[in-house]
Amino acid sequence: MGLKDRNINKILEEFKRSGKLKLDDIQTLLNVKERNAKNYVKYLKEYGFNIKCEKGIYSLASIDEAQAKVIDKEAMREIEILTTVGANNGMLNRKHLVNQIRNRFCDEEVVSEKTLLRAIKKCEDKKIIKLEDKKYRLLLNISNLYKISDDDISNFIDKCDMYNTSIPFSIQANKLKEKIDIQCDFKGWEYSVYSLGRKYERNNFKEFFEKIDKYDYKHKKLKIKFKSQIGVLCLAIEVCIFYYSWEKDRLYIICNNEGNTILINTDTIIEIQELEEYNYFFGDRECVDRVKLMFQASLSTPYKVKVEFDNIFNIKDKLQRLNKSRTTSILKVVEEKLIYEDQICGLYDFANYLRRFGYSCRVIEPMELKNIMKNTYERILENYGVNLNE
Repeated sequence: MGLKDRNINKILEEFKRSGKLKLDDIQTLLNVKERNAKNYVKYLKEYGFNIKCEKGIYSLASIDEAQAKVIDKEAMREIEILTTVGANNGMLNRKHLVNQIRNRFCDEEVVSEKTLLRAIKKCEDKKIIKLEDKKYRLLLNISNLYKISDDDISNFIDKCDMYNTSIPFSIQANKLKEKIDIQCDFKGWEYSVYSLGRKYERNNFKEFFEKIDKYDYKHKKLKIKFKSQIGVLCLAIEVCIFYYSWEKDRLYIICNNEGNTILINTDTIIEIQELEEYNYFFGDRECVDRVKLMFQASLSTPYKVKVEFDNIFNIKDKLQRLNKSRTTSILKVVEEKLIYEDQICGLYDFANYLRRFGYSCRVIEPMELKNIMKNTYERILENYGVNLNE
């Protein structure tokens, strides 16, 4: 920790002890000139502390802020390395890791590659991360993992809401607060939201859950009025689970209506009403198992798929990410090719994914998926005036 950060922490400790400080007090505390003391007050404001001055006496807007400590640059880099590797476990080599970290910092131009490489090496020496098969992975047996109580999480969220931009690292704190809100409130057993392989991409589901939480949907049927492709419908449903599609960035209710399992986009719901009839479908195991086969948001007939890919560019990395998010998938390397096998509901959604790979992928089975891909490229060739029958 540098001299500047140590001095700022001294000022915070003094605020905690005495509550208020004059400029002379800061000069004496740090043994600096008046100009330097004023600069430290400015630094505190830049760090997000709400410093007030009345008649030459400085005070913090909240005594809670005096509990804070300034984190030095080394610790910030270590945190960023740990979170980046954790989010891309087994996917980044040394060069890719450096580039990702540099892109996350707004002052990347003043942070040299050598500085970040040294920081990564320190994390390796501390056994926080490990280079395995030229890709970085997190190590579980480390002392840098911490537990936090529900009360502490609740207090953190409350303080973010209360003090807003006046807390240190306010932007980072509020980003963290959004993730905690989502994961604690909307991804736990309480709401049974099912998400395949990805974190939520947006934070506007809170309004929906506040609305539906007024009803005992786990035990009672609901009457849902919503907009569909054929107009406004009103159905009596039994809720099974909520499903988030990261590709479409939508939240769905997966439910039973007169023996049929259907998906309702929560953005289209107009009105909800609780019925007296009992819900026997909530958390239905057969339905949940079928959801695991969905590629995006389709409950169509499941198919076993087998696709061959050229092992070029970053195709292997993309398939490894897909493989990690799919519990039923298998990824194999056969000579110079990659073979991906899976059981999938939603062939059209999967075909849309495969189109991104162009000529680098070939469907082996099923025939239904082959035909979807074939028809796509036949239509493209027709658009360019190519007649396949000639």
